[in-house]
Amino acid sequence: FRIKNLTVRDDGKLESALSLTTASGGEWNLHSAGGVKSSLLRVSSGTFTLNLLGENALSGLPRLSFDENTGTNFRINVSANNSIETLELNGNATLGLYVTDGATLKIENLASKSNAQSLTDVTFVFYDYSADSVLFGSSDPWIEDNRLYIPSIGTFVNLIAYDGEGNLLQGEWVYDWNGETGKLVLNAVPEPAAVAAFIGAAALMFALRRGG
Repeated sequence: FRIKNLTVRDDGKLESALSLTTASGGEWNLHSAGGVKSSLLRVSSGTFTLNLLGENALSGLPRLSFDENTGTNFRINVSANNSIETLELNGNATLGLYVTDGATLKIENLASKSNAQSLTDVTFVFYDYSADSVLFGSSDPWIEDNRLYIPSIGTFVNLIAYDGEGNLLQGEWVYDWNGETGKLVLNAVPEPAAVAAFIGAAALMFALRRGG
């Protein structure tokens, strides 16, 4: 059944034998582990915000799914350590991630709804980006053309990152797997002006040394 706005506090419970569905413009606030229990959360098209305010707030929701390919903007704000067992992607979907300093969000499995292949216009947006804040449980993905490639579903994911002041970060992405977890590392690329200034300074120092 469909729920637009929901708050489940430390002593609250919502259990459903049916899958749960969001509504556009809705916001859910989950304060504690297991507060919401269902086999599947379907994120419908439009906008939806999920605030994870306590640890393991998704322990009762093993599967989150972009339910439609008609345009979905799904934002997750993470205030404590949490994990998503399976995240099912879909076409024309944007996942926005904001993780408070000191907290982590781990996405164990990246899949697609109904195992669809070659999804288009899939984007991950990282707000106040930190490489250690969002982790992945699979060694399979890699970076190609500065996008994340997920081979199991033949899909490229666009990657966008902002710093804490909302400035767009530029650089080259790397998928770093340490044997247990993966993370997306953005290696900054110097601006052309900065490179030119460095070369100019180096040339000047070389000329001064030769003159000396």
